[in-house]
Amino acid sequence: MKRKQTKAALSAVLGGIVGIVLWLAAWEWATTLGPVAAVSGIPTMSGSINQAMALATDPTFWSAIGETVAMALTGLLIALAVGLLVGV
Repeated sequence: MKRKQTKAALSAVLGGIVGIVLWLAAWEWATTLGPVAAVSGIPTMSGSINQAMALATDPTFWSAIGETVAMALTGLLIALAVGLLVGV
């Protein structure tokens, strides 16, 4: 029984990976050779991945992410405190 569950889980994971790879291939094709190749302003998959990799190594980006998370958590805590005080 365990082997069947493991096989089903592996199949689900592989199916997800194949789906993502197919989506990325379709995106690259559509923006380089396909119907939206001539449209300005639509990024290619490879260009987007390159930009994401550049951002991932930029300390300024991570600093901005940290500030955004801190502001969001501060807002959540304020809303929680007000909600508790009001009694809702």
